[in-house]
Amino acid sequence: MSTGIPAGLVDQIRARVGEWISPTGRASVRGTMAETGPVLATCEVWATVPGGPWGFVMDLPAGVGVTLLDMERAIITAGYTYPLTPEDQPVWHVEHSRTTTYTLDVNRPSA
Repeated sequence: MSTGIPAGLVDQIRARVGEWISPTGRASVRGTMAETGPVLATCEVWATVPGGPWGFVMDLPAGVGVTLLDMERAIITAGYTYPLTPEDQPVWHVEHSRTTTYTLDVNRPSA
């Protein structure tokens, strides 16, 4: 299990999410869990542009092998935010199909 933010993950989030997030668009980090433990087996950036479709835009290789908590910390360290529940927990969208997929919307911080 991961015990911290891997080297390079913060930089990849800054570069790859920053490339796709815009004031009117949306970007998310999306990953599937490994079958053998609580870490991500895949990690990707998904995004929209205003008026465009929602979909995969690029892999986030440094996210493979991290926990969801590590990903949350890396997103904050990279200078972004994400939606929180009323209990101040991250709003991970969970999809169950062939695998379990977790998606966390990433926002620019409020000015």
